Amino acid sequence: MLVAAAPVLAADPPRRAAKPSSPATAAALEKIRINPDLDICEVTGDFDIGGAPPRRAGALVFNPRTDLVYTALDAASDPELASRVVEGPARERAIRACTEFATRNRNTVAAQAYQQSLRRAETVMKAERARAAGQSVPVNDAAPVPAQLTAMLPAGGEPVGPSARAARSAAAAPPGPAGAPQAPEMLIPGVILPGTPPPPAEEAIGERLRQGIEEALLRSPDVDAARREIVAANHLYQAAIRDRLNPEIMLEVDGGMSQGRRGPALQTSDDLDPATGQRTQTTNAGVRGFVRPGVSLSLPVYDAGERDAKKAIAGIEVETTNLSLDDRRAETAAIVRQLYYEWRVSRAYIGLIQQWRPLFDDWLQRIGKLQRAQFVTYQDLMLANAVDEHYRERMDAICLDLELREKIWVQTVGAETLRLASDRAPAWCGRPKGSRAFPPGTPAATLDDTTLSYWPILPAYPGDPQLDAMIERTPAVQIAQNDVRKQREKLQVAESQMLPRLFAEAHARRTSPGLENTLGDSDNFVGMRFAMPLFDNFVRSSRAQSEQAAIGAAESRLIGVREKMRRDLRLLTGELARLGNLQASQFETVRAAAIRLKNAKFRFEELGSKEQKELMLANLDYLRTFERSDDTIRQYFTVYNKLLRALGAAGADWSEG
Repeated sequence: MLVAAAPVLAADPPRRAAKPSSPATAAALEKIRINPDLDICEVTGDFDIGGAPPRRAGALVFNPRTDLVYTALDAASDPELASRVVEGPARERAIRACTEFATRNRNTVAAQAYQQSLRRAETVMKAERARAAGQSVPVNDAAPVPAQLTAMLPAGGEPVGPSARAARSAAAAPPGPAGAPQAPEMLIPGVILPGTPPPPAEEAIGERLRQGIEEALLRSPDVDAARREIVAANHLYQAAIRDRLNPEIMLEVDGGMSQGRRGPALQTSDDLDPATGQRTQTTNAGVRGFVRPGVSLSLPVYDAGERDAKKAIAGIEVETTNLSLDDRRAETAAIVRQLYYEWRVSRAYIGLIQQWRPLFDDWLQRIGKLQRAQFVTYQDLMLANAVDEHYRERMDAICLDLELREKIWVQTVGAETLRLASDRAPAWCGRPKGSRAFPPGTPAATLDDTTLSYWPILPAYPGDPQLDAMIERTPAVQIAQNDVRKQREKLQVAESQMLPRLFAEAHARRTSPGLENTLGDSDNFVGMRFAMPLFDNFVRSSRAQSEQAAIGAAESRLIGVREKMRRDLRLLTGELARLGNLQASQFETVRAAAIRLKNAKFRFEELGSKEQKELMLANLDYLRTFERSDDTIRQYFTVYNKLLRALGAAGADWSEG
């Protein structure tokens, strides 16, 4: 997958075929993107590559490993440009653009990936020179693994919508129409109502997710398999290029027995036949052994476009394997994102609720004393115990959930990097085994811990116009488009097999017969061979018709993939809008539940046992309100992750890929 670099100009330059652009203008239009999987740098612009008549290319690719500059694989405007090596000023301009970009933007991810590609290419070339000289390759000179970095948005283009980071900053600004509180609020002593973390804390949390995704991509066996498939597809493409005008040179040796004659039909000897008194005559026919060595050369002159079509199919396979790599990267990133989202939501829920636990423990003890003094009924005590049991079971389940996700994170990412430096273990999860309450003096409130004191901010998602622009760049749609292109090339191959072929041929053969005739004969030939299929019981015709029908099926599948993608994305964004509005309204619901609990606390402290039932019902309402908000936020992140997976994004949010 290509790592997109920041362009000099945001918009794609229009292709001009008539008037060459000046060097200054051309440099201003250049856009650069790095492919660390193939160790190449692609420069998009307007290049004069010479030729007669003069030709222009819209993109050039620099491969530092081979020190070659060539036109891109998908030179759709001029198929003859594909894989053509470029020399002269265009070559120097492309190399200079890559080098200057890496120097000018040395701190960017794309430039670092390019520098790593150069170092890797230099190491590989050094190792190849050592092997060619018969020397061993030092262990320290092993080729480094390229950075696993992918950009979702097209190279050189402006983002199709506002970044999610900017959306987070806007969300952390003054409260919007929903009236959701953005700062911690305390209605009950010792209990802080949920808010959203400030932008710096949220940025640190997002950076931890990005680091986790990058580490998981480096360790993923699926991504590694896709990279190897890319290497295999590139080798097949190179083989197809070489086979385009590939001469066939063969050493042939035939041996066996032959029935026939060698030399004259009759052979007369000086011996007299005693029966007739005439000279003896024998025929030169019979069965003889022979050996016929020879060398033949065949060069295709015209093959009706079959080899060109096969080369195009191999090039499409290269693109498809790159898209498969993007898809597998997106799948790995989706697994890490979902793991991280659920971990954060669970920590926020347990951190916010455990602040309430010391108050409830005190109320529970007082109600137990009142029941023993027979100021409250046994049913009232059972109600209090039911609320307590509900709380403990829910919190114990969350502690197990957090522990499980931390273990899976270590297995997926390879390091215990899930927590921030400021993160502490939830107090409830760290209580002594078998304890039903916090130890005395346990600090339940953790305002300085951003993952325990705040609900996570709901990330922004692209709007309908932005989704329409992103659909065509999703791996699923692009793979379907490649299937249509590949099927058309297969039709070209099938049709070419019904057309005549022309070969330039030369061969030399020498026949060595049996011992009775040592002269033998020779057959030397230089010329052209014309082959025209006449009749094969309509086998070739049926194959061509099959490929034609397959084109229609591939085009229908492409339409279906587009429609399904558009439908699924609309459903996902609609669900995100519903959950986002519901979560915003639940801020006020939580506040109302806290106010009810505060009033019940005051009445219980003033009136004692008479308000015990209302206090327990207020506690239960408080717990269930948090549970509903927790479930809503969890569902939002799950749906958001599905949206990113459908878009093929391999970053922390939709604007990062």
